[in-house]
Amino acid sequence: MRKLKLIAAATLVSFSLVNAGSLKVLNSDVEMAGGITASYFYMDNVGEEPKDQFSVTNLDFDLSSNFNSYIRFEAGLGAAHLPDLLEPVSEAEFEVEFAWLEIQISENSVISAGKLLTNVGYELFDTFNNPNYHYGLVWWGQPVNYAGARFTYSLDEDIQFYAEYNHDTAGAVAGITPRDAAATGIIGSIGNFNFALNYFDYANTKNLVDVVFATQVANFDVALNIDYQWLDDGPKDSLKTLGAKDVEDYGYGVALYLIPHVTDKIIVPVRIEFVYDGKTVNQNGEVIDEGIYGIAGDDAWSFTITPTWAPTKNTYIRGEFAYVVTDEKGFENEDGEEEDNRSFVGVELGFLF
Repeated sequence: MRKLKLIAAATLVSFSLVNAGSLKVLNSDVEMAGGITASYFYMDNVGEEPKDQFSVTNLDFDLSSNFNSYIRFEAGLGAAHLPDLLEPVSEAEFEVEFAWLEIQISENSVISAGKLLTNVGYELFDTFNNPNYHYGLVWWGQPVNYAGARFTYSLDEDIQFYAEYNHDTAGAVAGITPRDAAATGIIGSIGNFNFALNYFDYANTKNLVDVVFATQVANFDVALNIDYQWLDDGPKDSLKTLGAKDVEDYGYGVALYLIPHVTDKIIVPVRIEFVYDGKTVNQNGEVIDEGIYGIAGDDAWSFTITPTWAPTKNTYIRGEFAYVVTDEKGFENEDGEEEDNRSFVGVELGFLF
């Protein structure tokens, strides 16, 4: 089960839903999809990084095949930048982005093992699978992909329960890196209403509860992602050892997605976010931990708008303007001076297959 498969089918912009091709490999039919995208963006307050960036954002090949009625695989190979509002400049190497073997053990249950994509959150892997080009502040604090095993049970054709064990080590807090993690949740749809409720537990570091609601109202796709995270005792004790005056041991984020369909080929996705992520300071008022979401200060807002035109079912061009502001200065301009905001403007072109 790919992340939020039921929700994605109902709410993702139409240009991401293209027909997969078919290959013949060793007498097996392999479905192939993917895409190549390129972008140009101008950004301010990115320190010593160039203000303008050309990038081949994605070169991805997604493969899947059914060996028989019980066993199948799914894999993604490629080089994908995952540009976000906090770290817009990234390097990408050609690699296995995700890959798992899926075995059906009963009529309603499946086990998947390999390099999994998380079920947490609304935004998906690869920019072309999302209504906005830049990933958001809420996404920044969520898991992405990792080695693990997942059990999925279908309560009916529209609702699925899952539980997993994985080796995601990206949830490091206060110098403590988790050795492993576990997650569970329920994903589904009731009528025109889609939902996902996930709990993710990083061993001895932090926990998160994530909720996604999505629906369609007239010509609008509407989605809401709410994320709440809190620290375990280990990181809190570590921060106290470093001289923390008061440990801020929780954070939360809210992302609202509004996607009006102007025509069958034009959409104008808007994302509005707020995150609270109180910093921890020592007795001298010096910051010793920026918090779970990595922002400067206690909170931040972001606004992103991405007018998109899809002239055909497998091509698109979209512009984007994004702005993020924090309650304390944490960005740096080209002169080395601290600023409390960052803005982006640019364009992405995509061809999907």
